[in-house]
Amino acid sequence: MSAPRFVRSGAALVAALFVGVIFSAGAQASPGDLDLTSSGDGKQKTDFGKSDFANGVALQADGKIVVVGNGDVDDDFALARYNPNGSLDPSFSGNGKQTTDFGGPDAAHAVALQANGKIVAVGHGLDGDGTQGFALARYLGG
Repeated sequence: MSAPRFVRSGAALVAALFVGVIFSAGAQASPGDLDLTSSGDGKQKTDFGKSDFANGVALQADGKIVVVGNGDVDDDFALARYNPNGSLDPSFSGNGKQTTDFGGPDAAHAVALQANGKIVAVGHGLDGDGTQGFALARYLGG
């Protein structure tokens, strides 16, 4: 005698759920995988116009990401601020990017966030007389 129809349907449902759990567990992201919720593919490249380098990063309390380095055609201090989703934050300098010229090849190497929301970038800059020195710039964070 064959099993009642509802028992066969129930067994098929359990088997389908089991297969679904097995395959969905394998499809989940693992630690170290790119976070696809950031910029759609987990990656973001920002062009300042030359050979750009990122040297420091800080995470704001609101989840925004501040990256500093050098860029622009004159090798200036370069800052970029990103929204938590990885897109450039247009509320920062109108397009999410800012450069500061100290007079020669300059680069920001580290960044700190002040409790009042201001952003401090430090690095090196070339003085007008050609000597290299510490460079410090503070920006409104907003």
